[in-house]
Amino acid sequence: MRKELRDLLTGGGDERVFINEESNRNKYHLNPLEYSGLINRGSCTSGSLNRETHELIENVDLEKFEDNFDSEVEEHAEKIKKLYNLEGSPDFEVFFAPSGSDLVYLPLLFSRLLHPGKDTVNILTCPEELGSGSQVAAHGYYYASFNQFGEKVEKDTPLSDQIRPDVKMLPARDKSGFIMDNHAKLQELITDNPEAPKIVNLVYGSKSGIEEKLHIIDEFDQPEIIWTVDLCQFRNKKDLVNDLLSKGVLLLITGSKFYQAPPFCGALLVPKSLCLRLGKCDPAPAKYFRGIFTQHDIPSCLPNIRKQFKFSKNLGLHLRWKCALHEMIELDKLGEENILPTINAWNEKVMEAITKSRFLEFMPDMELTNKSIISFRVKNNGAYLDNGELKKLFTQIATKHYERFVKYDKVFIGQPVKYDTGSFLRVAIGSYDVRQYTKIKETEFASDLQLIQIIENEVETFFQNRNKQT
Repeated sequence: MRKELRDLLTGGGDERVFINEESNRNKYHLNPLEYSGLINRGSCTSGSLNRETHELIENVDLEKFEDNFDSEVEEHAEKIKKLYNLEGSPDFEVFFAPSGSDLVYLPLLFSRLLHPGKDTVNILTCPEELGSGSQVAAHGYYYASFNQFGEKVEKDTPLSDQIRPDVKMLPARDKSGFIMDNHAKLQELITDNPEAPKIVNLVYGSKSGIEEKLHIIDEFDQPEIIWTVDLCQFRNKKDLVNDLLSKGVLLLITGSKFYQAPPFCGALLVPKSLCLRLGKCDPAPAKYFRGIFTQHDIPSCLPNIRKQFKFSKNLGLHLRWKCALHEMIELDKLGEENILPTINAWNEKVMEAITKSRFLEFMPDMELTNKSIISFRVKNNGAYLDNGELKKLFTQIATKHYERFVKYDKVFIGQPVKYDTGSFLRVAIGSYDVRQYTKIKETEFASDLQLIQIIENEVETFFQNRNKQT
């Protein structure tokens, strides 16, 4: 691949996408451009190219792409609308951002535009299972050391002293790993802050696939509440998208998790009714977010807000969206009626393999999570590995060359997720692999079973090395 394309595909975001020259990998221990020989069952932010998307990007005329960038962005928005705006459902607009973490700033921007001079109560559920920067962004702080312009920013500092949300967080899991029911606490937080503008961030498809009950949205008819649902894993049915948009809910999506595009490519779906309200606001508060968004991230229906941002063309972001939209369109052709049985069959086979494992144990409440993600703890003599140990194990698995793997010599799985005092790993199947399995009517999933055996072997090696050190 041409160097200019490689640089664009791994740029235009924060430092998580940068390729380390020494290791030739990004922060996730993966080079998303080197997909040959890789079995990717992480499907979490660090997606990668495949044969189809590699060819797609190689055929891009960069000069033409840059010259026609406005129309390229509009085309990507229209493709998302066409895919997810079912007949009879309300219109929505598409805001773009480099990552899911950047999307978290947009509700803060909207609240500031709608309620100038008022501090917002920002409520997050499942914060430990969101993107790594989302908790920081929810406070109105820079979550990274670089922005999409390649500018150095001061991590963990406020975007502006004018953005000071009162952040409330409700954990996803209890100390034992069981999924929390936060419904009553959400009700309490909303009713205890009657005068304040509020953002309520729910999650449907967290890192471990938690699908929260969303009926609380129907329980409050309060115009000062901005409801958002994090669909960043984007492993849900289309009718959910339309149902939530019809209720005025903002939806966070990404193309780099289930749809496996190189990281990062995020978008926020915003009902047109809210955009009409935003268009009537004084756009001046948007200036507090100039270090985050470009004019091209804001839809053209909001020209006054657009003008508050820098004119910048993030070519890498929309090259990645080209990859994601290719996957979305190709998977859509197969239909949910064909896709879901494949995912269910994959889940059954892999769950069965983990059940037989000596060292791997499912997380509690697996039946409450999306079947395309399987989460497990690692145990030995009745004790679970903690987050620090799992990070070491993950690095060991992700950076090793596997000579005895039949089709693959590289392995990638989901990074450790911390909860309370515990932590777990994940294997997740993504769109490209679902398509291949569906087309051949796969039932055995031999490569995935071999992957579980490899994880088992690496865990055993990890324990042996730890015992030698002690």
